[in-house]
Amino acid sequence: NAYAFVTDTLPILQVGERRHLDMGILLLRLENYDALLVDRGETVLNKVLIYMSRILKTAVRKENKIYRYSYNTFFVILNRNDEATIHQITERILGQLGKNVIEYNKQAVPLSVSAAYTLHQKGDTISGLIERLESAPKQTASI
Repeated sequence: NAYAFVTDTLPILQVGERRHLDMGILLLRLENYDALLVDRGETVLNKVLIYMSRILKTAVRKENKIYRYSYNTFFVILNRNDEATIHQITERILGQLGKNVIEYNKQAVPLSVSAAYTLHQKGDTISGLIERLESAPKQTASI
């Protein structure tokens, strides 16, 4: 999916070389990925990632694209949104993740999720967007 993210994002950023786009990118990361893998195993981790992707699909419009960028990281391209709307979407996703408890073998699976977003700026590159997302203030949810 990292390849798809880059392939889909490059043409958008080429349009944005000369002007600002009303687009944001959301980074959602499962912070305790390694601990879950060691403690609970791959089966539980896959269940968690499927759960996270379902929450993302219900929280954003169909026009927005969701990418699993790496093992524990999702990117969401949020087209035609302003900062207030992107902030609301981020809070809604974290709220949905916090509402439900994932269980496996009748034991709750603890999750630690962080989210950050950035808005498109004129002349952005993919590496610039990712760097800005990595350094952006993070909202967190622990379940």
